[in-house]
Amino acid sequence: MTKNSLEQLKKTKNSYATRSKLSENMSNKITEKNSGLKNPKISLTPRKTKSPTSVKELQKCSPSTPPKQMKEENDENNSTGQLTPSSLLRKLDINGVKNNNLQPKELFSSKFKSARKALHGTQPAQLWEREKEIEELRKFICDCLNNNKSGTLYISGPPGTGKTAALSQILKEKFLLQIKTIYINCTAIKSPSYVYSRIIEELNIKTSRKTEKENICAIEKYLSKDHKMIMLVLDELDQLDSKKQSVLYTIFEWPSRPNSKLILIGIANALDLTDRILPRLQARCELKPKLMHFASYSKEQIIHIIMERLKEAGVSDVLATPAVHLLAGKVAAISGDVRRALDISRRVIEIAERKNQNILRSLENFNNEVTEKVSQTVEVKEVVDVLNNVYGTSQNLNDDCDSFPLQQKIVVCALLLMLKKAKNKDITMGKLHEVYSRVCEKRNLYAVDQAEFVGLCSLIETKGVIRVAGKKEPRLHKVTLEWDEEEVVLALRDKELMSSILQDTTCLGRL
Repeated sequence: MTKNSLEQLKKTKNSYATRSKLSENMSNKITEKNSGLKNPKISLTPRKTKSPTSVKELQKCSPSTPPKQMKEENDENNSTGQLTPSSLLRKLDINGVKNNNLQPKELFSSKFKSARKALHGTQPAQLWEREKEIEELRKFICDCLNNNKSGTLYISGPPGTGKTAALSQILKEKFLLQIKTIYINCTAIKSPSYVYSRIIEELNIKTSRKTEKENICAIEKYLSKDHKMIMLVLDELDQLDSKKQSVLYTIFEWPSRPNSKLILIGIANALDLTDRILPRLQARCELKPKLMHFASYSKEQIIHIIMERLKEAGVSDVLATPAVHLLAGKVAAISGDVRRALDISRRVIEIAERKNQNILRSLENFNNEVTEKVSQTVEVKEVVDVLNNVYGTSQNLNDDCDSFPLQQKIVVCALLLMLKKAKNKDITMGKLHEVYSRVCEKRNLYAVDQAEFVGLCSLIETKGVIRVAGKKEPRLHKVTLEWDEEEVVLALRDKELMSSILQDTTCLGRL
């Protein structure tokens, strides 16, 4: 044998010995693994096994490591030892950012927004300072139900004293499920006699409905038959005022009919409505309605309502206590209308929110210690300014014009346009909404519907710019300008959009 052949044979033996040792190690490992299995008869071969432990042992014995596995090992080493950009990126926890870590500007905005929502005119879950009246209402209805008899109740009180809200809360209670409830807002019907058609619709009475007499006969025939108890609620009852009060007399006589099983509840502002326009009811005891009066809210009651609403929303510190006392005292002395008090409170918070946002915008580059010093509470001064705007006699629009939202500016200008250019200066909410809608349409602006328009005018009224009055349906409310007309025109003429509205008479239509 040559020398080269001997070296080649030696290498072959060494390679065979290495492979035998590797195979022996693998077999021992697999045997140990199989000994721990529930079924020892099952055996695994090195080729089929996928045990992570066996793979690692192979890597330790093998002279080379696969590139992919080598990369994974390097990544594991980096995660525990040396840091690289990729390992740092993997450690970054995006979900760890908490939503409650808001910047001061966002915190103020959220707080003021919650306060404005809490002071909105919508009915709350609990009606404070009217617990006694609600209990009296509930007792009256329960007495009629328990005795299976008819009854008549007349509820009176100034606007904004909780008459409709109290009754609405009663109507949600479960014990009324056994009653057929009919609620009619009389400001929404075309004429007093149309109330019969509404009642027929609610009772699902089949009739030709050709004349008023036929409608009355159909309702009275239904009441004479066997039926479940009916509760008829007529809100804004004074809108059914007609010649000789025939409609009101007819309705108030229904509960006295035999087996009518009718609970009639009328709501209006006038305390003496039944005595003044329905004197014949006093002559017959069975027709005389029970009276319930909702008095105007006192200063203490308005304070309690405002503070409870803010407390429920978790923002009781937004309005300073002296500011609430001042606001409540002023509203209670003039009208006792809690809706007006809530509107003014929202207006005060809107102004304070806008001021704080302007301050924080200028402090964006400062740290949180500086921005935390910005006041989060509405003080007396802001309340005094708004009260002067609402109840004052003269105003200066130059200071507040820029604070007007665009929609409110358009409403004010539409009103000015009608006062200066229209033939008829008697402006109603419906006519103003028509002109406002044309102005928005010509300028490709969004126009709110009539329901939202009423709320828009209410916000402008809290600034003292306009006055909305009237007892009929909202579209017939009269709108008057409280500020000096020339002063408003001078203040708005510099704005390009406003001046173009004031000069555009085509928006008036046929007015």
